[in-house]
Amino acid sequence: MSGLGVGVASGVVIAIVCTHCCTLLVESSRVVCRRLRVPSLDFPSTVEAAFLTGHARFRRYARLCRFMVNFMLCFTYLGLPIIFIVVISSSVQQLVQHYTLYELNVRYYILMLIPFVLAMGLVRDLKWLVPLSHTSNTLFLAGLSITMYYVLKDAPSPLTARQTGTLGDYPLFLSAMIYGMENIGVILPVENTMRNPKNLVAGPNVLIWSMSIIAFCYIFIGAAGFLTFGEATRENIILNLPISEPAAQAVKVIIPLGVLLSYGLQLYVVPMTLWSGLRHRVPEARRNAALNLLRAATVLFTVVVALVVPNLRPVLALVGAVGFSTLGLLFPALVDLVVHWRSASALRVTKDVLIMLFWLVALLAGTYSALLEIMDTYFTEPQAA
Repeated sequence: MSGLGVGVASGVVIAIVCTHCCTLLVESSRVVCRRLRVPSLDFPSTVEAAFLTGHARFRRYARLCRFMVNFMLCFTYLGLPIIFIVVISSSVQQLVQHYTLYELNVRYYILMLIPFVLAMGLVRDLKWLVPLSHTSNTLFLAGLSITMYYVLKDAPSPLTARQTGTLGDYPLFLSAMIYGMENIGVILPVENTMRNPKNLVAGPNVLIWSMSIIAFCYIFIGAAGFLTFGEATRENIILNLPISEPAAQAVKVIIPLGVLLSYGLQLYVVPMTLWSGLRHRVPEARRNAALNLLRAATVLFTVVVALVVPNLRPVLALVGAVGFSTLGLLFPALVDLVVHWRSASALRVTKDVLIMLFWLVALLAGTYSALLEIMDTYFTEPQAA
């Protein structure tokens, strides 16, 4: 969508900005924890406490900002399972069509997934979800290794690739890159469980190393895929692999299976966040059934959205533009500004304002482009010849 040169350069810039925003959130959380004399805070609590302990003019917005963070966490982590369903169903569709020569709309494959995603979504004990996630990671690694073999074996010179793209496609690319780079939702939970939390953004600086690895993998795979497949590169690159070859077919089984096994863990945040606000309204004797019903309803909601928009690109862009950009760009910069309001230098204010402007551009352009593609693809009647 962006061209090779612009894509690589943009990926590096986005990785730097996202890493810096994660650092801002961690450092702001530590300042707030010292003010409140508590050992640790999660993301919503950090944002709320930053406003409550900051300048008096900001305190009235504390509860609103906490609500917004929780809402965006739910929106974002609902978007991930929807994307997972689309990835699985499109891969299965391609395999079935190859072996049966029978073309069935991808929505039928989404419907067939309901029993499997329900089974994964109803697992609510982390002691079962974490091992499933470890198995999923192993499958991802195996599938990625085979994918890279196909991507690199016939890759031409980078000089032969288109270096720039069209301006109209760039917002979708930008949103997808933010989606891939951001991990803001897990930063504070990871710090809170580390033996030496200071090492996250100081000393060995685990954050920078981990983000560098993520950025390298994401940019490298994207660039290599674009070199090999060019304009035909799919949003889900495993769909570009030759369907007639056994190794490629194995990837189309391994990676969707890995995605399915991690579905429950990705869904975990949303029903538990909703349940924290509903639990006290449900009689104790019915809480177990009510929680299972809530989890099932959440799973079915992700299936319904996937049925409405079974296209990876606009869904991924929408989640990146709205969810990850707001959580990963707006709130870290805003909290940093509020926490250091009394002592903020002109450089800090300028930097945080620029990050918030970057968020606004990503939000508006990415959301508009994603919704426009959804409308054009699914809700616009074809013109008569």
